[in-house]
Amino acid sequence: MCGIWGFDVSKSGMWDEDFVEDMIKRADERGGHSYGFYGIKANGEHIYFKEEGRARPLLIMELIKDCVVVIGQSRLATSGGIDLFNAQPLVTKDYAIVHNGNIENYKAIMEYYKYRPTTELDTEALVPVMRSGDEINVKGSYLALKLEEYEWVLKYYTHGLPLVQARIELAPDVINEYFCSKEWRIQS
Repeated sequence: MCGIWGFDVSKSGMWDEDFVEDMIKRADERGGHSYGFYGIKANGEHIYFKEEGRARPLLIMELIKDCVVVIGQSRLATSGGIDLFNAQPLVTKDYAIVHNGNIENYKAIMEYYKYRPTTELDTEALVPVMRSGDEINVKGSYLALKLEEYEWVLKYYTHGLPLVQARIELAPDVINEYFCSKEWRIQS
């Protein structure tokens, strides 16, 4: 199974480097074939990066230093080829998704929604379901950035596979959220 991680610090604009580096390393223990991330900087700029092999936490940290929302994955291929074409995040015009798990009926889901995939990934079956607003009922966990009225919103789901969430309240109405598919060092 893959390792996924992410955070939303959009209200504070600050994240703990040691905390995030440890989260990336822990998620990478579940991957190895490729890794990638999708981030949104405080100025609204987006960054999208994928590379084959094991995650390089120091490189990732440098690339996401100005980001306030990020999702990432270390992939252990279970569907689709082991190449950058099938590395995650999966990005469409309105979603960026990282997924951990196997969607065994992904072809039937895409057929039901008359969705034409652009990759070989089972993860892509989440796109038409999310667009429809129907309840997602698949084994696995995911993090997704969804474009809603010109704003990107972090969504998450878990069913049967871990997705640990840490919510750190910095002030009233200022909460940093962190997610990882493995337990990691949680600091306050």
